[in-house]
Amino acid sequence: TSHDKTRVHQGWGMPDLKTLYDLRENIYVIDESDVLDPFEVSTHLVSVESGSPFLKITMTYADTPGNPAVQSQHRINDLTLKAISPSGTTYWGNNGLYEGVWSTPEGDPDTKNTVECIYIENPEKGSWTIKVSADELIEDSHVETTQLDADYSLVITPVVSVPDPPIVQGTPEVKIEREYSFSFISNDPEQRDLYYYIDWGDGTYENWTGPIPSGQLLSVDHAWFEKGEFQITAKAKNTIDAESEWSNPYNVTVLAPALEIVDITGGLGISAKILNNGTLELLDVPWSITLEGGLILIGRETTGELTKVVPSFKPTIETGFILGLGATTINITANDATKTATALILGPFVLNVQTQ
Repeated sequence: TSHDKTRVHQGWGMPDLKTLYDLRENIYVIDESDVLDPFEVSTHLVSVESGSPFLKITMTYADTPGNPAVQSQHRINDLTLKAISPSGTTYWGNNGLYEGVWSTPEGDPDTKNTVECIYIENPEKGSWTIKVSADELIEDSHVETTQLDADYSLVITPVVSVPDPPIVQGTPEVKIEREYSFSFISNDPEQRDLYYYIDWGDGTYENWTGPIPSGQLLSVDHAWFEKGEFQITAKAKNTIDAESEWSNPYNVTVLAPALEIVDITGGLGISAKILNNGTLELLDVPWSITLEGGLILIGRETTGELTKVVPSFKPTIETGFILGLGATTINITANDATKTATALILGPFVLNVQTQ
């Protein structure tokens, strides 16, 4: 306040044509091509090479005329710049740059200025996340559209290009516990080899499989062990660890047989039917019929295995000869399916079977 040498008074320096030429292959530019609605956030991924001496980020936006009578603030809209390092350190636009030439981490968003910069000395190697958020839109500054919105310019140097988000292809419906092949493909602007990180959506992952030439399909097999809906997502990185954004989710439906125990009957022994009301055949199905309670002399437990249960087919399971006396509970299982019934045992006869 006692001098006229602050950034907001003096600006951010003179253009340097040599620097611009030297960094011509390592400049990331958004030239008012991205439009933000109120409270919308745009995310940009850039990659910094090992040993880079600095990372410089500048965001600016054209604002509508302010009110000179309001001396505490002249801007109308507020767009905010934020950078997040590979290790999660946050930098806000202009934080620390009024006191020095390099940004300081954390701090608070700049809510006053229409030019925001982040200058980082010896930045971390890897993928940086740059966010521009429309925190306050009062008047329309992007007049090309009818709605309330704003555009901005963003320049980041020196950074390297990142691969395209992978495209995932495969079978949308699969059978449980069976392996299926899925393909992944991405392109690197510099034609560097690629590695793929795959999230199968079931809590399992493929950790940076590769290297695979840019533009070449990677085929990976996977099996699911639960039925349901799952989403496969993937990202790619090149040989200098520049990471892409995540792919669009690829939806996979995992189908599984569904068994039901029906038609429990008595007589000379106990019988029941096993209904497959799913869409897949099931092989080698173990089953059991167990009696609890009463005086059971013969036939308290019977077990077996069905070789095949195809959809809509109802094979019969049965105990054979039973000898006992009194009320009993019948427990029937087939794979994970269970059913309970009650009955009265009189010698070799099973009477009054009631399904619960």
